[in-house]
Amino acid sequence: QVMSMRELETAEARYRLLLDRIPEVVWTARQAGKVTFVTDNVSRLFGLDPEEIYADGERFLFDGTHPEDRPALQAAFEAMRSKSEPFDVVFRWRRGDEPWMWLRNRAVASYEVDGTRYVEGMLSDVTAERKMEEALRQAQKMEAIGQLTGGIAHDFNNILAAIVSNTYFLTEALEEGDPRRADADEIQVAVERASALTRQLLAFSRRQVLAPTCFDINDTVRGLERMLRRLIGEDVEFVIRCAEGIGKVRADVGQVEQVVMNLVVNARDAMPTGGKLTIETADVELDAGYAADHPTVAPGAYVVVSVSDTGCGMSREVQARLFEPFFTTKEQGKGTGLGLSTAYGIVKQSGGHISVYSEVGHGTVFRVYLPRVDARPETARRSDIGQPGGTETILVVEDDERLRAAVTRILSGKGYRLLVAGDGASALKLLGEHEGPVHLVLSDAIMPGMSGPEAVREVQRCSPETRALFMSGYTDHAVLREGALQSRVNFIQKPFAPHALLRKVREVLDA
Repeated sequence: QVMSMRELETAEARYRLLLDRIPEVVWTARQAGKVTFVTDNVSRLFGLDPEEIYADGERFLFDGTHPEDRPALQAAFEAMRSKSEPFDVVFRWRRGDEPWMWLRNRAVASYEVDGTRYVEGMLSDVTAERKMEEALRQAQKMEAIGQLTGGIAHDFNNILAAIVSNTYFLTEALEEGDPRRADADEIQVAVERASALTRQLLAFSRRQVLAPTCFDINDTVRGLERMLRRLIGEDVEFVIRCAEGIGKVRADVGQVEQVVMNLVVNARDAMPTGGKLTIETADVELDAGYAADHPTVAPGAYVVVSVSDTGCGMSREVQARLFEPFFTTKEQGKGTGLGLSTAYGIVKQSGGHISVYSEVGHGTVFRVYLPRVDARPETARRSDIGQPGGTETILVVEDDERLRAAVTRILSGKGYRLLVAGDGASALKLLGEHEGPVHLVLSDAIMPGMSGPEAVREVQRCSPETRALFMSGYTDHAVLREGALQSRVNFIQKPFAPHALLRKVREVLDA
């Protein structure tokens, strides 16, 4: 059946409307490289006039392609011409000095008309998809590194806890004025430095214990001002701009202070000859569009703390690795590479988000987003308990032999009656054989076989009045992960000093 002229015109109009509305640019080219057809949306998507493309042929595409990607694109076209092989190539392209875009070019068909071969294909902008893929890859990479560093810190904290305790025993056994006390003090100093290092690793891996409270971020920033001014030096102009009436956040105040200080130190180091450093606070709403570009971010209400400098800035390559532990651009001996990775972990564990924008020679801006909460600020409470002992019965469950021995010596030395087990099963067996009450279970949170929380549940099923105190090198367990230091969860972080353990035990027993 032959179509009428009106039907042909209607069909052509529908076809052109379809081509104009699809997100891809549809093109046709002769085998020799001459573009014979391109849809008008090429001007909307890429800012190109179709007439330019007809005049330049494929050259417009190759000239704007990133040098590293050009050989693959040219090889794909050559294979299509010589072997009629379809191709699907993703590459970077830009016009002039504009930012790089990621394009996907697909040749889907080839045919011959009057002895001339034609190729048809589609060109699309996949920049948003590539950014999302890269963000997800980076998140997966950081998570894998976090699991590794968290595991290392956990095992190392057990070792440090044993060293701390035995150093304490050594010091106690030496008379005042004994020169060997100085050696013990040096061991203690080294342990404290090692402990600080593991705390940073745990912060990065999001496996540290936080004590979250509701507070005003403006009070925190203003409280740091005097110390930060001394830290920065006189050659850097320092400005604080706190937006009035902003919302409250729920996080660990001490850890947030550490984040701000780490960012300030990095900003200062980026301005060795002076400059301007600015801290600002504000309320902000992160919408679905922002969350789409940052897959690990949930849309919603946040309080943002921005730390900006006018320093040397960073390349894209440096920014891509910025939050990895031990990565640093500073000279040897002038940085551990843990400052920003620690900040990253603290913010993530607090349910927030940290971003960076920087250009070489034009400075850097870090933005820390913390979820906004509708609550009254809380006042921190401190314990005045010293390090008294007691006569209660304590069930100690710890799989590390050296630490188990140290904890046993600390508690028994203060008068407590002890039942000591190396795992959950042994602890339950001891409990079944014991006559009389058990007032407290002091258990490692992470153990092979039966975990600490599982062992405690079994103990409290038999003895509901028994209280529990968990200890661990990190908090990767459901009972502690989400709400560390909740009212029903007592926890002490390894490594701990003997007096800290004694105070915590007494605090739990007397609560």
